[in-house]
Amino acid sequence: MLRAVLYLRLSVDRDGTRESIDIQEKDCRRLCAERGWEVVAVQTDRDVSGYKKVKTPGFDAALGMLSAREAEVLVFWKVDRLTRRGIVRIGEILKVLEETGGRIVSYNEQLDTSTAMGEGILGFLASQAKQESQNQSLRIRAHEDFAARRGELHAGGYRCYGYNRDGTLETTEAQLLRDIAARVIEGASLHSQAAELNTRGVKTSGGTEWSSSQIGRTLRSPRLRGVRVHLGEQYPGDWEPVFTEDVHLAVLAALDGRGTGYPTAANHLLTGLVWCGTCGNRMSYGTLSQNQKIFPMYRCVKRPGQKQCGHVSASERSVDDIVSSDTLAHLVEVDLPEATDDAPRLQALLDGDRASLAELARARYFERSLTADMFEAARKPLGQRVAETERALSVAVGHKDSAAIRWADAVAGWENVTERRRIIGRVVERVVIKAAVKRGRIFDRDRVKITWR
Repeated sequence: MLRAVLYLRLSVDRDGTRESIDIQEKDCRRLCAERGWEVVAVQTDRDVSGYKKVKTPGFDAALGMLSAREAEVLVFWKVDRLTRRGIVRIGEILKVLEETGGRIVSYNEQLDTSTAMGEGILGFLASQAKQESQNQSLRIRAHEDFAARRGELHAGGYRCYGYNRDGTLETTEAQLLRDIAARVIEGASLHSQAAELNTRGVKTSGGTEWSSSQIGRTLRSPRLRGVRVHLGEQYPGDWEPVFTEDVHLAVLAALDGRGTGYPTAANHLLTGLVWCGTCGNRMSYGTLSQNQKIFPMYRCVKRPGQKQCGHVSASERSVDDIVSSDTLAHLVEVDLPEATDDAPRLQALLDGDRASLAELARARYFERSLTADMFEAARKPLGQRVAETERALSVAVGHKDSAAIRWADAVAGWENVTERRRIIGRVVERVVIKAAVKRGRIFDRDRVKITWR
């Protein structure tokens, strides 16, 4: 009894279905049973092209079994499942068959290389399969060009997050993207957004967990504002966008401002005011995942090339409550000096530079009039100037702009986080968080030291 190894290949398997592979295996096993062959192994290449020069571990294993004389027959469903690279791949196979006396058999073409005629037919069918693959590639390319000009959503690849396969909005995912975009515009990190999604069990369209880079790539996608990009050209899409153009522009500007010191709008009460009591560097907002829950924190985050120690963290809620109550108590006792005359000039400069960053993002991502190098050359110094102006403005508006802030006025607007942050920023120079001496359920107030202006 001859021993047979089955080789099965599926070019595209984005959804993880097994239907095509199962059909191939069922037919090949039937052929082996009819000829009295024993199936000793099944080798599979899933989601692997037969035309491109890519690794085919399943095929290599099957051919290896023939070379090692662990099987005498290699059975496959159809020649185009075996290869679409023409006579090049066939030459490798025939060499092994000549050395071992093995044979290969196709279910569909009734092909058997145990005869000279079979070898010739194999070469002909392989060349035909290669030509068909090339023709198919041309047809697909022409269809994609036509579809792009019509503004149709690209149907290939993994499903675009936020959309169903038919191009309609997946409303739950679309709203999730809008929520994430709003938080990113306000200053939230991509890392914190990825951590929150993974804690909630939200998967990507490919069924995997989120990473900060995946969220960044998703938010940058022109599809989300209703634009299709094909071969470097942009076409208005015929689908409902997730973002308006202005929102997407703000998202891109926020993402491009990262790493340059460009401060986006504050999303948290004490953003920019909290400092590490151990290393003396600025702390940032982050989250801690524990027992399926998300805990907002101010953290000293250690990053490559930076001086943060990474050893201090504190509950955002606890620190915010302490600073808020101490600020109200402080306002009872003090009057604040007049604001400097420089504040309006600095604010105007800051607004202009932020608008310039948004225009750069538009030119790079919407109009495609700037190359990556041109964009980066303009963005970096502009982002640095924005950071410097923001710091100067923080000092200037840290003082009272007309009359002293009255305690009653502060209380009246205290529930509005934006107003509370404005008031705190005018009286607080910085908030230093010391490292915890011991762990406990009650937050130690002595860890928080406020420096007043």
